Amino acid sequence: LFILAVGNVRGFALTLGLTTIVDLFVVSLFTHPVLRLLSRNNFFASGHPLSGLDPVALGAVYRGRAQFAAPSARVSAGKAAKSSKEAARRQTIAERKASSSDINSAVKGDD
Repeated sequence: LFILAVGNVRGFALTLGLTTIVDLFVVSLFTHPVLRLLSRNNFFASGHPLSGLDPVALGAVYRGRAQFAAPSARVSAGKAAKSSKEAARRQTIAERKASSSDINSAVKGDD
């Protein structure tokens, strides 16, 4: 970009190139080592709730061999009914037409 540009664009290209190089140095010489030190700290390694790495809050459950299980959600029947009504209310026009055509074909027996 710097070689092909003229005027203000050339200055922008120079600034962009320099900041990219500085960013690579910052990541390799500061951010990566600091994160390695923090990950060895028991506060972050154990998944303390205030660390933001609490397994319960994250919801991912590791089952082994790169397989994750979705957390089981326990929802009351009243809340499930309320959320299904809300989902039905927020359907798009295409979703409404598709569901009504499914209902009509089931009633007529067109399958």
